[in-house]
Amino acid sequence: MRRNYLVLLLIVVAGPLAKAQNVLQDTVTWNSTRAVDQVSNGQINYNCQFITRTNQSIDWIQRNGARVNHFNVTGVDGTWTNTTVDGQIIYHVAMNNFTGEVTLSRASGQTTIHLNISEGGQSGMNYIFYIASVKAGQ
Repeated sequence: MRRNYLVLLLIVVAGPLAKAQNVLQDTVTWNSTRAVDQVSNGQINYNCQFITRTNQSIDWIQRNGARVNHFNVTGVDGTWTNTTVDGQIIYHVAMNNFTGEVTLSRASGQTTIHLNISEGGQSGMNYIFYIASVKAGQ
Protein backbone atom coordinates (compact mmCIF):
# COMPACT_ATOMS: atom_id res chain seq x y z
CA MET A 1 0.00 0.00 0.00
CA ARG A 2 2.85 2.36 0.84
CA ARG A 3 4.41 1.70 -2.54
CA ASN A 4 1.18 2.70 -4.28
CA TYR A 5 1.21 6.03 -2.44
CA LEU A 6 4.82 6.60 -3.43
CA VAL A 7 4.07 5.90 -7.10
CA LEU A 8 1.02 8.19 -6.96
CA LEU A 9 3.11 10.93 -5.36
CA LEU A 10 5.75 10.63 -8.09
CA ILE A 11 3.09 10.88 -10.80
CA VAL A 12 1.53 13.95 -9.21
CA VAL A 13 4.89 15.71 -8.78
CA ALA A 14 6.56 14.64 -12.03
CA GLY A 15 3.51 15.10 -14.28
CA PRO A 16 3.55 18.92 -14.42
CA LEU A 17 7.34 18.98 -14.69
CA ALA A 18 7.24 16.77 -17.78
CA LYS A 19 5.08 19.37 -19.57
CA ALA A 20 7.11 22.41 -18.48
CA GLN A 21 8.98 24.36 -21.11
CA ASN A 22 11.98 26.52 -20.32
CA VAL A 23 11.95 29.27 -22.94
CA LEU A 24 15.70 29.82 -22.69
CA GLN A 25 16.50 26.14 -23.30
CA ASP A 26 13.69 24.88 -25.54
CA THR A 27 12.24 25.76 -28.91
CA VAL A 28 8.65 26.62 -28.03
CA THR A 29 5.60 27.14 -30.27
CA TRP A 30 2.95 29.57 -29.04
CA ASN A 31 -0.46 29.45 -30.80
CA SER A 32 -2.70 32.51 -30.72
CA THR A 33 -6.34 32.87 -31.75
CA ARG A 34 -6.97 36.51 -30.86
CA ALA A 35 -5.16 39.78 -30.38
CA VAL A 36 -5.75 43.27 -29.01
CA ASP A 37 -4.37 46.34 -30.81
CA GLN A 38 -2.90 48.40 -27.97
CA VAL A 39 -3.30 51.68 -29.88
CA SER A 40 -7.00 51.39 -30.77
CA ASN A 41 -7.86 48.84 -28.05
CA GLY A 42 -9.62 46.87 -30.78
CA GLN A 43 -9.89 43.12 -30.33
CA ILE A 44 -9.51 40.87 -33.38
CA ASN A 45 -9.74 37.15 -34.01
CA TYR A 46 -6.31 36.35 -35.37
CA ASN A 47 -4.73 32.94 -35.81
CA CYS A 48 -0.95 33.00 -35.77
CA GLN A 49 2.05 31.33 -34.19
CA PHE A 50 5.20 32.47 -32.52
CA ILE A 51 8.20 30.15 -32.38
CA THR A 52 10.86 31.09 -29.85
CA ARG A 53 14.25 29.48 -30.35
CA THR A 54 15.97 29.77 -26.95
CA ASN A 55 17.63 33.20 -26.76
CA GLN A 56 18.43 33.29 -30.50
CA SER A 57 15.35 34.18 -32.56
CA ILE A 58 11.57 34.49 -32.74
CA ASP A 59 9.44 33.72 -35.78
CA TRP A 60 6.00 35.28 -36.07
CA ILE A 61 4.07 33.03 -38.46
CA GLN A 62 0.91 34.38 -40.08
CA ARG A 63 -1.53 33.31 -42.80
CA ASN A 64 -0.82 29.60 -42.23
CA GLY A 65 2.86 30.11 -42.95
CA ALA A 66 2.47 32.37 -45.99
CA ARG A 67 4.02 35.23 -44.02
CA VAL A 68 6.89 34.78 -41.57
CA ASN A 69 8.61 37.62 -39.74
CA HIS A 70 11.98 36.49 -38.39
CA PHE A 71 13.29 38.52 -35.45
CA ASN A 72 16.82 38.14 -34.14
CA VAL A 73 17.09 38.33 -30.37
CA THR A 74 19.56 41.02 -29.29
CA GLY A 75 19.04 40.68 -25.54
CA VAL A 76 16.92 39.03 -22.86
CA ASP A 77 15.57 40.33 -19.57
CA GLY A 78 14.49 37.75 -17.02
CA THR A 79 14.08 34.00 -17.02
CA TRP A 80 11.03 31.81 -17.25
CA THR A 81 11.86 28.19 -16.59
CA ASN A 82 8.33 26.77 -16.52
CA THR A 83 5.61 28.04 -18.87
CA THR A 84 2.93 26.15 -16.93
CA VAL A 85 3.27 28.61 -14.03
CA ASP A 86 3.08 32.41 -13.92
CA GLY A 87 6.21 34.17 -15.13
CA GLN A 88 7.64 36.55 -17.69
CA ILE A 89 10.56 37.04 -20.02
CA ILE A 90 11.33 39.98 -22.30
CA TYR A 91 13.16 39.52 -25.60
CA HIS A 92 14.76 42.56 -27.25
CA VAL A 93 14.53 41.95 -30.99
CA ALA A 94 15.57 43.35 -34.36
CA MET A 95 14.56 42.68 -37.96
CA ASN A 96 15.88 44.95 -40.71
CA ASN A 97 14.85 48.47 -39.63
CA PHE A 98 12.45 47.17 -36.95
CA THR A 99 13.40 46.98 -33.27
CA GLY A 100 11.48 46.43 -30.09
CA GLU A 101 10.40 43.98 -27.46
CA VAL A 102 8.51 40.73 -27.36
CA THR A 103 7.24 40.03 -23.86
CA LEU A 104 6.07 36.50 -23.09
CA SER A 105 4.14 36.20 -19.87
CA ARG A 106 1.62 34.23 -17.91
CA ALA A 107 -0.47 35.76 -15.13
CA SER A 108 -3.44 34.18 -13.37
CA GLY A 109 -3.29 31.27 -15.81
CA GLN A 110 -3.52 33.43 -18.99
CA THR A 111 -0.52 33.38 -21.33
CA THR A 112 0.09 36.38 -23.58
CA ILE A 113 2.69 37.71 -25.97
CA HIS A 114 3.08 41.48 -26.17
CA LEU A 115 4.64 42.50 -29.49
CA ASN A 116 5.84 46.10 -29.32
CA ILE A 117 7.89 46.91 -32.41
CA SER A 118 8.89 50.25 -33.92
CA GLU A 119 10.39 51.09 -37.30
CA GLY A 120 13.16 53.65 -37.40
CA GLY A 121 12.11 55.01 -34.02
CA GLN A 122 8.49 55.50 -35.14
CA SER A 123 5.64 53.67 -33.47
CA GLY A 124 4.77 50.49 -35.33
CA MET A 125 3.18 47.28 -34.12
CA ASN A 126 1.78 47.16 -30.60
CA TYR A 127 -0.37 44.08 -30.02
CA ILE A 128 -1.11 41.65 -27.22
CA PHE A 129 -1.73 38.10 -28.44
CA TYR A 130 -3.69 35.70 -26.25
CA ILE A 131 -2.11 32.26 -26.33
CA ALA A 132 -4.38 29.23 -26.66
CA SER A 133 -1.63 26.58 -26.48
CA VAL A 134 2.09 26.22 -25.83
CA LYS A 135 4.17 23.31 -27.09
CA ALA A 136 7.86 22.46 -26.82
CA GLY A 137 9.58 21.45 -30.03
CA GLN A 138 8.71 22.50 -33.54
